[in-house]
Amino acid sequence: MRGHPDWLAKGNNNFSDTPYIEGFVAVLQIAIADLAGTDLCLLPTFVDLDITVEDINHIRAKEVPDNSKLRFEIAVPRLYDRNGGSVDQMQDEVLATATMILIWCSALPEEKVTAIIRSAYKSGLSAKAFLVRPYSELYREFASSDNFNSRRSADGGSIDMQGFSLRENEQLRWRDGPGIGYSKSKAKEFLKNRYTRGLKPIRKTLKRLRASTTFQQWVSEKRAEGLLDWQILLIIANTATNIRLGPLTEAFESARTKQQALDAMNKEETDEMPSDFENRITGPDGKMATGLLTISASRTWGLRSRHTTPDFLAWTKLLDVRYFQNSDDIPHEDLFSPI
Repeated sequence: MRGHPDWLAKGNNNFSDTPYIEGFVAVLQIAIADLAGTDLCLLPTFVDLDITVEDINHIRAKEVPDNSKLRFEIAVPRLYDRNGGSVDQMQDEVLATATMILIWCSALPEEKVTAIIRSAYKSGLSAKAFLVRPYSELYREFASSDNFNSRRSADGGSIDMQGFSLRENEQLRWRDGPGIGYSKSKAKEFLKNRYTRGLKPIRKTLKRLRASTTFQQWVSEKRAEGLLDWQILLIIANTATNIRLGPLTEAFESARTKQQALDAMNKEETDEMPSDFENRITGPDGKMATGLLTISASRTWGLRSRHTTPDFLAWTKLLDVRYFQNSDDIPHEDLFSPI
C-alpha cells in the first residue's frame, strides 16, 4: 500500500535542462519538508511530474487526467536575463507552482489548505526557498558540460537494488491517525443518514432485487471484498440516481449537477427501475457508482477532490485509514436478505 505521496520527477537528462529541472525539484522538496509538521490531509497517491525546459517567460503547469495517480506537465523557463528582478520573479513562480502541486495532493477544502499555505509563507517559507543566485548558475559552477557527459557515458556496472533499504524520515511519513474532523459520534450520525437516505430512491426496486439469486451472489461478493452494507446500499442507490439523471450536461462538480443528484437521492421511489437494472449494477454503471460513493463519502467529512479524474484507490485508502470507512457501522436490519 502507498503511504505519503510518492514522487517521480522526470525530464531531459542533459546539461542544458538538468539544472532547471533539479532547481524546481529542490524547491518542491523544501516546501514538502517545511509543511511536514502540518496535517494537509494528503492523498496516499503517486505524483508524476513531467518537467520540460522552454524559452518562455513564465512557468506553466497543467494537470493530466489519470485515475491511477496525479500527473502534471510542467514547463520551466530558461533564464537569460538576470536584470529587472526576473530571477526573483522566477523563484517566486517556482515556489508558487510547487505549493500548488502540494495543494492538489491535499483533500482539505480550499479555505483550510489556503490558510495553511499562507501561514507557511508568513513563517518564512519564501526565505527558505530563496537563493541569491539561480540554482542553474550554481550548478554550472560545480559541473562542466564535459564532466556531465562523461559521467553519463561511464559504465556504472550492474547494481543490486536488493541491497538498498530506503529510509523515510519520521517527520515526512504519511499521517495515518484519525482525520481532521473525525469522531465516532459524527460517524454514527452519518451512517444513520446513509441507511435512511440510501433506501429512499430504490425502496421498490430493492424488494424486487432481493428475490434474484444473481443479486444475492453479487451482494455476497461485495461483502467478501470488505464492503459494508451501507456502502452496498449506496452503490445501488447511486447507480439508480445516475440512470434517472441521464447523461450529464455539465461538469459533475458543478453546483447544479450536485443539487440534481441530491434531489434525486432524497426522493422516495415511485416507479421501479427497468428490468435490466440488475445488470447495470454488476456492470460498468455499478463500478462508476462505487467510485462516486468514495467521493461523496469524502464530502460528508468536509473533504474535497480537486481532480476531474480522481485516484479512487488513494481516496479509498485515505477514508479507510483516517476516517474508518471500511470499519465504522451501526446496527441495522439485513436490507438484502432473500425474499
